[in-house]
Amino acid sequence: SSEKIATKEAQKALAKETKRMQLFQRKLAKIDSLLEEQLATITEVIQEEVNKRCVEKNIIITCDTLAEGANSVFLDVYDAVWNLIGFTENDMLEDYQEAVEML
Repeated sequence: SSEKIATKEAQKALAKETKRMQLFQRKLAKIDSLLEEQLATITEVIQEEVNKRCVEKNIIITCDTLAEGANSVFLDVYDAVWNLIGFTENDMLEDYQEAVEML
């Protein structure tokens, strides 16, 4: 009957799709394994560099100076964004200021 034929065709399609998914899963497992190996290598290299840098003379002062410089760059960006918001969303800014004042 046509139902039996349709069922057999569906079973064949399902079996084919199952095999395709199993192959895909094996490929993903292989990729995952390769990525884990690469991550381990990269992590080791980064850790070696961190260890080298941490013993450099005046490393704390150097890091503090770099962080301070980066902060000042971002403050300019934040100020620019804040000014843009104030220019384009004046009504919303007033609501925001009222909410902050309630804190």
